[in-house]
Amino acid sequence: MQGVLWVVAYWPSLWLHGRIGVLWMTGALLLCGVPSLINTGLALFSVAAEPLVRVWLHMAVRVGVVFAGVLIVRSGWPQVGVSQFYGWVMGFYLVTMGFEVWTYQKALRSGARGK
Repeated sequence: MQGVLWVVAYWPSLWLHGRIGVLWMTGALLLCGVPSLINTGLALFSVAAEPLVRVWLHMAVRVGVVFAGVLIVRSGWPQVGVSQFYGWVMGFYLVTMGFEVWTYQKALRSGARGK
């Protein structure tokens, strides 16, 4: 899914800010895509038995990684703006979270039918 998002976002980021825009867009996609892949792995291995603990764990991974990445970019490159990086982070965050939820629901429905 991350590859499809990158292809879709390539031309707008190139048009807005050139090659540096593509670089920041790619960083934003990695920043949101990696926690999504981690959470998918955590869901497959059922790390926590309690549903509430699972929700908190997934939320902590997703929010923690993205928040830490945004803080690093903000402190290291203060000139980076919304259209270069932060807007991509917001968009990719929502899309990857939606994809994650859709994947979990699909897995739950197929698991419920199999029982």
